[in-house]
Amino acid sequence: MFAIFVTGFFGSANMRKSQAEALALAEAMRSRNETAELRAALERAEAAEAENRRMLERMRMANESAGISVFEWNIAEDTTRVDVGSPFIKRLGSGSNVFKGSEYADRFVHPDDREEWRDVFRRALAAPPGQDVFSHRYRALLPDQSVVHIQMHGRVLRDAAGAPSSVLAVDWEVTREEEAKLEIARQAQQIREARNASNVRCPARRMRCSNSIS
Repeated sequence: MFAIFVTGFFGSANMRKSQAEALALAEAMRSRNETAELRAALERAEAAEAENRRMLERMRMANESAGISVFEWNIAEDTTRVDVGSPFIKRLGSGSNVFKGSEYADRFVHPDDREEWRDVFRRALAAPPGQDVFSHRYRALLPDQSVVHIQMHGRVLRDAAGAPSSVLAVDWEVTREEEAKLEIARQAQQIREARNASNVRCPARRMRCSNSIS
């Protein structure tokens, strides 16, 4: 009888031990699987982040080679952050890519264009969502006080409540385009003046031309 009891006791103990070992093994396997899944998730996140960095770097290089600057004005902090390497930073002359947003107009926008420049931002911030995209061309002052023409496109970004939180914009220099337009206008004016002068000097010829046409 005692032998049966001992055998049953140790058999039960061995069974409990086996169950405990099985549970411990299952927990270890689950933990290992979770660790492997976590490692795989981290690797995917790192790969996605690396790809995102490469994409951003390609975009930055493309923008830089095209002379395009990207910047964002944080309204609450009144700070404007410009992408590193942007021509915008060269226009500032300070070498820094962060500056006080409200000071830009007074320091870098041509005096004759400042009020219109500010009004563009006021209208965009007051516009409802979907109508807060803007485009504006203005004259900017360089640190040496020379003047360049800048084309700017931007839109208002909003927080979860729909309130304006920042303005994201791009700009690039269009000085050559503006100079070409002025040159075309100057040449057209010269042609008009030459025609008018010719008509004044030769009224009889103008009359003959009119009669022949009629």
